[in-house]
Amino acid sequence: MPDSVGRQALLGRGVLVSLALMLITGSAPASATSAGVPPELLEKARTSGEVRVIVQLRVPPGAGGPEIVAAQNALLAELPPGSYRVGRRYVALPSLALAVSEDALRVLAASPAVLSVVEDQVLSPSR
Repeated sequence: MPDSVGRQALLGRGVLVSLALMLITGSAPASATSAGVPPELLEKARTSGEVRVIVQLRVPPGAGGPEIVAAQNALLAELPPGSYRVGRRYVALPSLALAVSEDALRVLAASPAVLSVVEDQVLSPSR
């Protein structure tokens, strides 16, 4: 019995994380559409050479660390060599922080493995 209680608690946490990510991005994990990359972000990458982004990966509900890492590795394998730098891998969330070129952004936008791409902005603290 304790095993099923633990699994239910873990599943509940996974559902909560998934719901939070859906609220943040405004997208549902079941959506079959690829991630949209705003034209301004592509322009910024074109003029600056690269742009920092947070990429949310499409993973099955309740996916844990090993599945998230596998999804991250698969996505990174899709990107052209030299077109990105990994800023941070998130193990508890299906996300990556990357610095990417325009070419890499276009691959991210077309990838079915990507749920969303948003600019990673440094925010200054408010008073």
